[in-house]
Amino acid sequence: MKKASVLYVVFMSVVLSFYSCDKNETSDNNNTNGILPKSFSIDIPSSLSNNSTTKGLNEELNGNEVYKLMRAFVFVGDFSAEIIKAEITLLSAFNINKPMDLTYVSKEDNRQKHLVVVENASFEGKNYQYKLTISDGNDIGLQLYWNTNPVKGVSIIQGYNLNRSEPKNHNAKIRIDYSEAESKYQKQMEISIAGLDTNMIDKMDKLKMFVGKNNDVLDVYGDANIPAIKHILDPKHTGGYSWVFTARTNETLNISVAKVAIPQTTLASVDKIFETYSIFNVINNEIHAVYGNTIPQTIIDSYLKNTATPAYFNGTLGFISCGELPTGVVGFTSNFVDLSNLTPYVPNDVNNLTINFGN
Repeated sequence: MKKASVLYVVFMSVVLSFYSCDKNETSDNNNTNGILPKSFSIDIPSSLSNNSTTKGLNEELNGNEVYKLMRAFVFVGDFSAEIIKAEITLLSAFNINKPMDLTYVSKEDNRQKHLVVVENASFEGKNYQYKLTISDGNDIGLQLYWNTNPVKGVSIIQGYNLNRSEPKNHNAKIRIDYSEAESKYQKQMEISIAGLDTNMIDKMDKLKMFVGKNNDVLDVYGDANIPAIKHILDPKHTGGYSWVFTARTNETLNISVAKVAIPQTTLASVDKIFETYSIFNVINNEIHAVYGNTIPQTIIDSYLKNTATPAYFNGTLGFISCGELPTGVVGFTSNFVDLSNLTPYVPNDVNNLTINFGN
């Protein structure tokens, strides 16, 4: 799993640097959101969303090592939602309570930005009460479409056009589809990231993730697209990998359960994806592809024992166990750990993901 360790370090050091919030106005604590949505994201507990590193053991794959990439990808989705949340908070400094048109100079890059708010806008065939756009010349940095009651909308950010002093990931965009108007969940959001630079090996270029919340329980599923990582062990492997996951987390108990698959990025179906492309099966197959039958299966099974599915986590230890239900931990009921009703995204769809601003 040495390859995955390298992937993690490169991924975290680059992806998290692609965007910095545009603090173009000093926020006044007395400001209200006006007509801006008062919420536009869902916080994910640390048992599932985590960017810390761990060191694996030689005699077996450490559970935290195996699943840290999945938790890191969730963290990036969570972090991206926080960016949207921060931008809306910063926009409250403009006291937006009606349609408006103004220009200002960003303190981030000392460039002039143009902010426009209009009523009765449409995006992708849906109508919204309001639309807000911030642009740098002809280049859009932020668009927000929303309804106020119940809150529902879409936000898209291209960070480079909010802060031209940021040298990396000029084409990267984040999109959040947020709603408090659906029947299945009290709150839900879908996070999409596309356009990350791919000129470095072992780097995620796209991410799509869904979060649905009812009371203190969150359903999460997603797919991180990593086109440049050609193989984990087998050098004959061609094409990138996708990290595909479904998960459930309880924010009060800070516990989570998750399944992970690592198919090729071009896989066009999710049928039996967690069986065929489980971590165990993929690495087991690559070990045999590289070493044939020279390594006894009993040794391989022992080495991969922490790759069984599903995996269980809490906020204190991170990885607890996998396969069998953990003992002595409150909350892992049969209903909570049953992820059969969560269907992940098709890897090839995420591989072809694009994000576009509205007109």
